[in-house]
Amino acid sequence: MRYRFSGFSLDVERYTLQRAGEPLQLRPKPLDLLILLVERAPEVVSKEELLEALWPGTNVGENSLAQCVSQLRRVLGEASGEEATIVRTVHGRGYGLGVPVSAVADETPPAIQKDRRWRLPSALGAAVVLVGLIALARPAPVPAPPPPQLPPMHAPSHVLAVLPFDDLSPGDDQGHLAGGLTEEITHATARAPGLAVVARTSAAALHRQGLDARAIGERLEVGSLVEGSVRREGERVRVTVQLIDAASGRHRWSRTWDRTTDDLLEVQAEIAAEVARSLERDLGLPASTGLEARSAPSFAAYDLYLRGWAARRRGTEAGVREAIEHFGAVIALEPDYAPAHAALAGSLHNLWVNFSAEPYDGPLLARAEAASRRAVELDPADAWAQHARASVLQSKHRDWEAAERALRRAVELDPGHSHPHRGLGVLLMRTGHLEEARASLYRALRIDPLSPGLNLLMGRVHFFLGEHETAVAFLRRSLELSPERAEVPGQLALVYRSMGEPGGAQEALLLWSPPLLRPGVRVLGRLLGPDRTLAVLQAVSRRRSGDTCGTNASVAAAVYAQLGDADRLFVCLGREVRNRHPWYLKVNPVFDPYRDDPRFPPLLHIAGLDGPL
Repeated sequence: MRYRFSGFSLDVERYTLQRAGEPLQLRPKPLDLLILLVERAPEVVSKEELLEALWPGTNVGENSLAQCVSQLRRVLGEASGEEATIVRTVHGRGYGLGVPVSAVADETPPAIQKDRRWRLPSALGAAVVLVGLIALARPAPVPAPPPPQLPPMHAPSHVLAVLPFDDLSPGDDQGHLAGGLTEEITHATARAPGLAVVARTSAAALHRQGLDARAIGERLEVGSLVEGSVRREGERVRVTVQLIDAASGRHRWSRTWDRTTDDLLEVQAEIAAEVARSLERDLGLPASTGLEARSAPSFAAYDLYLRGWAARRRGTEAGVREAIEHFGAVIALEPDYAPAHAALAGSLHNLWVNFSAEPYDGPLLARAEAASRRAVELDPADAWAQHARASVLQSKHRDWEAAERALRRAVELDPGHSHPHRGLGVLLMRTGHLEEARASLYRALRIDPLSPGLNLLMGRVHFFLGEHETAVAFLRRSLELSPERAEVPGQLALVYRSMGEPGGAQEALLLWSPPLLRPGVRVLGRLLGPDRTLAVLQAVSRRRSGDTCGTNASVAAAVYAQLGDADRLFVCLGREVRNRHPWYLKVNPVFDPYRDDPRFPPLLHIAGLDGPL
């Protein structure tokens, strides 16, 4: 029997788990656990029943089950504890599958099974299928070369990755604490001179695939790995940490800290210092300084702070709104805790950019303005505070020079973190300093090589520089890392169009289209070509929204620019620049044919991008 759930395919007879046709590596116990939960879905299975089923006749504790659940969640690519949505914890009862499961009796590959949502008359359906197959048979775009090899940060022996900590708490509800420990230890060890630390997002991406230490070390080109676990019971917390040689897989050392929750920040600093001292001793590096614990709020406030970051990392509107509530609650408890003000400002800005149509002079950015100012007042040496302030200076005030000063200060304060380099690179792109922007983004990517967003930005800056093949390589890598990232196919279509490759542009448009429209887009692509297909897609968006600019004025402006529709272009571009954000107005080559139009210079002036910067 085979089962499908959340993009996964579980074959019980073959004892395999796949995602998008690719086999996933999962150890026997976690796989047995998954089979049991899938077969019993949507029931909740008690811990006692799971222990007996997985370890019959063996006296094992709940720790073993918690580790098994953690390993399974890691391969499924979800967070632990209360953030988990697939393997969910039901407190006081056990575990259950939190997503719909369907049993598959036949062996027909999912790609060619009939989608019963499409109830077309048979003759029309046959024609659509035939034309779609013809479209698929056209010559594929020329494969892009791989992205250029990045120069290493340091020799691999001097590079470290901190893998996500496991939550072994009895309630399996401390995923935010495990994630916070991972992030804080990553951040702290990155301040050690002579060491480089890979960003949490890249380390976590490989860890979720179930790779062993050697494979992770090889992919990330690191010499050492840190892994660990956290177990909280009431006011006590136990943190266990191992430092592992990536080449051999052997443990350099292992240690356990048993403390109260109020000592957590101190424990994080001690772990970072001990990791740094061990590597410094082995590599002959100078001793670290400045790894001591930051000023600590109460544990109640710090717990809320970590919950806020856990929610924000989900990347959804609900997650960002939840983060804003948590950070506000931290400030209510600890009004002078600068990191909470910085995180609140950044979350409000994130909500405005990604999930709101509110103009730049609305209440969201007004709140972000106040929070970012307060964060910098409380701690001008906090890199996140400077970064949050720079975001508001760009979006609300279009004060590019002040924003650049803040970002350069953030880079100076925290050179081992990717975000300040990334933020500076984006600003330099917007202000037209493309070579310097590329260098800054490369520095960020060396720290976080598996970030889909950074690979997208690298594709974008290479496109702006006219380096189209390299742009395609980075954009394809971004798509591989995050197939659901909506803006990548649109950017890829634009680059292919600029290269004169209609086949590549059409394939990218297919990915950019809503899933239910893709059969029709295949047909249109064959009959009309990519430009006219793009016109049809924009017309659909316009009709659905009842607005010339559809649901996204920035995207609509770029589409109309490609279609040569100047009047609609300036309607949408004007709306975006006046009410929202100028984005890449100064450098995007899609607007080059319109820069001499008398309607273009006033938009540059409104954006503050008409003079030398």
